Amino acid sequence: MVMPVVIGFLANYAGLGGIGERIREIIDGVRERVDAAILWLIDRALAGGRWLLDRLRAGVAAVTVMVEGADAFLGGRRR
Repeated sequence: MVMPVVIGFLANYAGLGGIGERIREIIDGVRERVDAAILWLIDRALAGGRWLLDRLRAGVAAVTVMVEGADAFLGGRRR
């Protein structure tokens, strides 16, 4: 917040009025792009986590079916 004020003061002193506002616009544009990139990364991480959990659940379900099938084949006897 202080930097644009200092830049604006120095620009006015050197006869380059309005450059502080332009620098602020540039910084705001960069900030928006960085925020969008961070949100994209978070979305991708969440999607990857959901995919992994879905695969783990499918694996547990498959093992459960196999164990139940083996149990039925053995006539309900378990070791």
